[in-house]
Amino acid sequence: MARPVATILGVPPTQVHEVVTFYEMFHQEPEGQFHLELCTNISCHLLGGDACIDHLKQKLGIEVGHHTPDGVFSLMEAECLASCLGVEAVPFEEMKERLRAADVVISATAAPHYILLREDIEKAMQGRDNKLLIIDIANPRDVDEAAGEVPGVELHNIDSLKNISNENIMQRMEQAKRVEEIIAEEMGLLLAKYKRKQAEDLLARLYSQAQEIKDQEVRRAMNKLSARHTLGEIEQKVLQDMSHSIVNKLFSEPTKALKRAAEEDDAAILKAACDLFHLEEDL
Repeated sequence: MARPVATILGVPPTQVHEVVTFYEMFHQEPEGQFHLELCTNISCHLLGGDACIDHLKQKLGIEVGHHTPDGVFSLMEAECLASCLGVEAVPFEEMKERLRAADVVISATAAPHYILLREDIEKAMQGRDNKLLIIDIANPRDVDEAAGEVPGVELHNIDSLKNISNENIMQRMEQAKRVEEIIAEEMGLLLAKYKRKQAEDLLARLYSQAQEIKDQEVRRAMNKLSARHTLGEIEQKVLQDMSHSIVNKLFSEPTKALKRAAEEDDAAILKAACDLFHLEEDL
C-alpha cells in the first residue's frame, strides 16, 4: 500500500509508512461503512472507555481492528484530543457545569441546534470575575448569539472571525502602502545619492587638477621670492593658505551648479564641465 503512494508522491515508502502509522485518520485496510473509534487512554478509561469497547465487541461480534462480515461496522481504538493535550475528558452532561472554571471555550460540534443557550452562560458567569471568551466555529452554530450579551462574555463565531480576519487584512494592506511609500522614499534618496556621486566624482577630478596647478604655482612663487630673500615658515604658510582659499572660492559656485545639474539629470552641464576642464569622463 505504501509503495504505490510513495511512487505517486515521489518519496521513500518508509516516509509514507511513518505518516500512516502515526496519524489515526489514515487506514491501511478498508474500513466499515460505519467506522467506530473509541479512546482508551487514562482519562477516557476512568470514564468507562474500556467498558464501551467491550460492549461494542460483544454487540458487533468482532475484535478491535476488524470489521463485521457484511462490512457495515469496523472497530478501532484511538487517542482522543484530551490525550494529545494532556487534559481531562468529561461527559457531555457535565459540560455546562465545567464552564464555571473555563476562561476560553471553543465549540465545534455537528449538532443541528444550540448546545449552549444564554441562560447556560449566565449561570456559568455567576459569582466569577474573570471574563469568558467563546469561539464558536460550528456550522450551524453551537452557541446562542444572545450569549454574547452576557456581561463579561466575548462571543465570536465564524462570521465575526471572518470580520476580524478582514480587518487584519485591511490593516496589513495599509501597512503595505506605508511600506511602499518608505521604499519609494528610500529609492528617491538612493537615486539622489547616486546622482550626487556623479557630480562628486567630477568635482574630485576638478579639485585634484586645481590642486596640482595650485601647488606648482605656489612653488614657483616661493622660488622667485627665495631668490631675493629668505622665506620663513610663516611666509610659506601664508602663501599656501592664500592659494587654497582662492581655489575654494573660485570653485564654490561651480560646485553648487554641478551638484544641482546632477540632481536634475542635466548631463549637458556635466559634459560641458568635462570638456571645459579636459577631465575626460564619460557621462
